[in-house]
Amino acid sequence: MVYFQRKWPGILLWPLSLLYATAIRLRNFCYDRGIFKSYSISTKIISVGNITVGGTGKTPTVITLARELVKQGNRVCVLSRGYGRKSKGTVIVSDGESILAPVDQSGDEPFLIATALPNVPVVVDSDRVRGAQMIKDRFQSDIIILDDGFQHRRLKRDLDIVTFNAASPIGNGMVIPAGPLREPLQNLNRAHVFWSNGSTQNDLPKQTQQSDKPVIRANYQTIGLFNQAASMNQDQLDNKDIIAFSGLGNPENFKTTLRGMGANLKLFKSFKDHYNYNQQDIQNLLEQQKKYDAAFIITTEKDWVKLPKDLPEPQNWYCLQIDIIPRNMDDFVILINSVSESYKNT
Repeated sequence: MVYFQRKWPGILLWPLSLLYATAIRLRNFCYDRGIFKSYSISTKIISVGNITVGGTGKTPTVITLARELVKQGNRVCVLSRGYGRKSKGTVIVSDGESILAPVDQSGDEPFLIATALPNVPVVVDSDRVRGAQMIKDRFQSDIIILDDGFQHRRLKRDLDIVTFNAASPIGNGMVIPAGPLREPLQNLNRAHVFWSNGSTQNDLPKQTQQSDKPVIRANYQTIGLFNQAASMNQDQLDNKDIIAFSGLGNPENFKTTLRGMGANLKLFKSFKDHYNYNQQDIQNLLEQQKKYDAAFIITTEKDWVKLPKDLPEPQNWYCLQIDIIPRNMDDFVILINSVSESYKNT
């Protein structure tokens, strides 16, 4: 489904958006009034989510947050639904020592999180209450980070962080399907922290500006590029002809980053979010590389984990590794310290 970033022609779908928003309001009303039950467990829960479809940098935010909480001495676990996985039920992706499930059983984002956080258990379960209880019983975690949890009301949380794409925080401001909003903007009053990712800074919604809740602004920082046998610095892309591809909700930040590294982006192939690549896709990309006489084929970490291990001409394929670095680092450290201390004292 296409979600419009501009009022026109999204306005044509406004009646459908009205129906969707009404259903969301009714659902939230039922949770707010206790008609639908929410469950709590005796482990603290931090949700990292968003209010829009498409990429807001949620996964690297989860990774950054988990790393800092671990540095403060917390036992952290990440719980995700595992969107796009072929498995069902509860799956332990990582026990904090080894990765135990392949990407097709984990989902691409949980598998990436497990790879980036080798000392943090990662669990997927569509029933987040069941998954959280299992984490509490098995891993005795101090803090569970609930990945993509803002719309998930059934599991109570202690802190709600909502992430935004700084370049386009709310798109056209309309609810699905006329726009990218997963629910009406007034529901941001449930959030405790607003987190904006990206160097381009547009105004966040007035619902964030009119509150005294913390705002964390962060940049994407390029770490480097790697493949199965080698790595290279970002300056090695300067003036290089490349092609790139991704299956992201919002690929614009990826394209902007590549161009900012000096690369000549000859072709960009965009696949649907959470796309599973097959051999024909790989062959087509190699043919495009030869057509444009490109030096490299580059993709994201989220896509890299789903590529076959036996890539043809493996020296031509590279993954761009990025990190999220809060610009107002002092505010971020204060937030982490306050969260960590309050959780340890309960």
